[in-house]
Parts: sequence; structure tokens; C-alpha cells
Amino acid sequence: MLKKKRAIISIASLLVLALLVAYFAYSNATSYVAIINGERITEAEYRFFLYSEKRVMEMDKTQEEIDALWNSKIDGVDATEVVKQNALENAKKYKIQYFKAKEQGLFLNDNDYKSIEDSINVLLGQMSGFEGTRKQAEKSFKEWFGISVKEYRNIVEKLHLGYKFALKEQENNIKVTEQELKDHFKENSGNFIKATANILLFYKRDVPKFYKRDVPNGYTMLTDEEIEESKKKAEEALKEIKDGKRFISVAAKYAEDKKVELEENTEVKMGADMEQEIIDWAVKSNVGDVELIETDLGFNVIEILSLTSFEDERDNVRSVVAGEKYEKILDEWAKDSIYNLELNEKALNKIKVR
Repeated sequence: MLKKKRAIISIASLLVLALLVAYFAYSNATSYVAIINGERITEAEYRFFLYSEKRVMEMDKTQEEIDALWNSKIDGVDATEVVKQNALENAKKYKIQYFKAKEQGLFLNDNDYKSIEDSINVLLGQMSGFEGTRKQAEKSFKEWFGISVKEYRNIVEKLHLGYKFALKEQENNIKVTEQELKDHFKENSGNFIKATANILLFYKRDVPKFYKRDVPNGYTMLTDEEIEESKKKAEEALKEIKDGKRFISVAAKYAEDKKVELEENTEVKMGADMEQEIIDWAVKSNVGDVELIETDLGFNVIEILSLTSFEDERDNVRSVVAGEKYEKILDEWAKDSIYNLELNEKALNKIKVR
């Protein structure tokens, strides 16, 4: 009887061992999506870029529009396949830059690691509302991004190293002529010019003062009569300023009005948390210009105080032009046969976009 029990235990042990071997073999076979230059693009790395591509594709879309997007085709190809291919291409370029950074002996210093860790802590804090535990935040992180914090940290470290290489290339090995700088600025000045302005806002919406311009959608519109009253006040304010009265003096007249708000020395630039209509007008104006700009939020009487020039923005323009040239060089590197991808179709097919 004892021998029989031992035999059963031995068979069970062998079965467990076989299952473990099979599991690890399967896990190893699906833990990467491709091999490039002898190194794997891990599933976590691919998911990172896939998530980034999804965010770009879904940006500024309603849920209904997002659903329609992922059931559509782009140039005859399923949108899901397009985003997967884009993610794979971005993962490839990420690896190429990492390889080249290592070839040049670049490395991350203590400040780099601290910066990365600080950014991760902020991200986790935001996910937990700065109230939950670290464990809860990391769980939410994995549910949201599809990768662990440890995997994310490893990817960001490699990205940071690749960025160091890219910056070094742009600064030392990419030439940008003066004419190229001036031409780019002329064609894209609105992307670079920064303005400061005084803005006297006459609301069209019922918005608490403390929200200022970062206004959540859903606040109710004022009545038609109240909106017409706001417009009339804004037009009166504009006329007084154009007739020679100081902007601040005119604004003082409305200081007690809860439907009016003054923002002094406000920075206006591309990407600012501000209505696009204001940005579009401000970056094309001259110092001293005053205008009434209507937005969804209200009627804005705006006075331009300062504007940056080409000379002010020269370094930023060069960074953009050099960056565009670098991207073209990176595209050429990606065509080199040593960076051809050996795809793991089994792993790729297992990963779903939605």
C-alpha cells in the first residue's frame, strides 16, 4: 500500500512539474512580441506604446465616436490594426535609440533616476487621489495601463536614455541654417509666440469664480437676457479702453460684478489652458492691441501687454527644426536590415486593442 501511495505521489509530482514546464514555456513564448538586433521587445513595452497610440487616436472624442473609430477602417485597414502597427513601429524606434545610447556609453545619473521616480510617484498619487495606499495605486495603475509599475519604470528609464541620445544628436550632429530657422518661424509663428495680456471676462455661463478658465463642461448657460447684458457691458468696456481709458481703471468698474472676472498678466500661448479663439488672436496681434473675443465661456476684452519675437524664440525654433530633421534620420536608421523585426505573431495576436 505504501509503495502504491508513493507511486501516486510521484506521478502527481511529475504532472505538476510538467504543467510548470509547460506554463513557463508558454509564458516565455508570449512575453515578447518581436526581436530586434538580438533583443526582445517585451509585451510590456509593446503595451506601453499601444496605450499611447490609443490615447492619441481617442483624443477629444466622445465615447460614441471612440466606439465608431474602433469599428472603422483607415485607408482600407482596420483601425485596430493601424494602431497596433503604429505601436510596433514606435517600439522599434525606442529600441534603436536605446541601442545607440548604449553604443555611445550614455547613462542615467542620480538626477535622472530621481526625476523618473518623482514622476511615477505623482502619477500614482493622481490615480489614488493622493489618499489610497501605494498598493492600491499600483493595482489601479496595472488595470489602467496593462503593465506593472516596475515594467513602466524600466521602460521610462530606457526612454529617458534614448532621449539623451536624441538630444545629443540634435545639438551636436544636426545642422540648422539661419534661413531654415527664419522660414520655420514665419510659417509656424503661432506655435512659438507667447503673449501676456490683461483679460476682462464677462461670463455667459454660471461659473464659480474659483474655477477661472479651467471650467468643467456642464455649467449652465445664463439666460438670454443675462448673456445680452454681459455682451453689452463687454462692448462698453472695449469702447472706453479704445477711447483712452486705462484697462485696469475700466476693469475696476466691474469689480463687484459676480458675472465678471479680471485676469491680469495672463500668459497666452499654444497649448495653454485657454480658449483657442483667444490664443489664435493674441499670437497674431501687436503690443497695445485691444479686442473683444467671444468664446463659449463668455465675452473677453483683451489687452496685449507683450509678445515674444523670433530672437526670443530662436532656441525653441531650432529645437523643433532639429527635432524634425532627427526624426527623418531615425526613420532612415529604422530601414537598416540590422533592425528588422522578427515578429512573434502568437504574442501579437493575443494582445487586443480594446
